[in-house]
Amino acid sequence: MIPNLIPAAVAGWLFAFMISWNEFIITYFLVGNNLTLPVYIYSQLRFGLSPKVNVIAVLITLFTLFMITVLLLSRKIYGRILIKTGR
Repeated sequence: MIPNLIPAAVAGWLFAFMISWNEFIITYFLVGNNLTLPVYIYSQLRFGLSPKVNVIAVLITLFTLFMITVLLLSRKIYGRILIKTGR
């Protein structure tokens, strides 16, 4: 049962991550004293771009591409396992 739940858990995590990036405006107005990553990037864009923002953007892009690759490969491997077991 656990192996069947892993794809759903990962998909839920990815959707939550993407929705949190999408809700920037709400976060910007409600942030208070805490500084979140999207608000930090926005403030750096407004007051002068630093190399840190470029590095963060590259890391986020690489992380997203890595997760897509892992999910596609796991889907392919899981399909092969299902074919071999005859399910």
